[in-house]
Amino acid sequence: ALLIGNGEFPNAPELDRLKGPANDVRHLAAVLADAGGFVVQQFVDRRRDELAAAIEETLGAARPDDLVLIYYSGHGKLVGDQLCLATASTRLTALYATSVPISDIRTLIEQSRVDQAIVLLDCCFSGAAGRAWAARGGAVDEVLAEQAPSGLHLLTSSTSTQVS
Repeated sequence: ALLIGNGEFPNAPELDRLKGPANDVRHLAAVLADAGGFVVQQFVDRRRDELAAAIEETLGAARPDDLVLIYYSGHGKLVGDQLCLATASTRLTALYATSVPISDIRTLIEQSRVDQAIVLLDCCFSGAAGRAWAARGGAVDEVLAEQAPSGLHLLTSSTSTQVS
């Protein structure tokens, strides 16, 4: 399980400081490790490069029978209709490049060998994450949708237009 909580945004003073993410990560880690038997990695107030590398390494090492859980608590921001998860390095003037776009997580899950993945998002506009996995209606998209992990579970705290 990768538990990510970002509440400090030194490069984006426009983003409010959040008190909850660090506590969310700490408490969920205890539950998952004790009751769920998960190997838990905790990331609090980390930069995009650290988070992206940890997600890629974890999914790359996962076996087909593993269950990978990715949890995020923090600010969710939209670039067009794309959900981006704010990090300690996020700058609003370069949001896509300095946050973790949900499409990057999708790509890493799809390229991994894991059969079961849970993505749990506690952030504003988190419902927009569903768009990253939605087929666009063309023949190529239908084929790609068939290849997506059948054990993918996406849980969000809001719709694509709601704040959390």
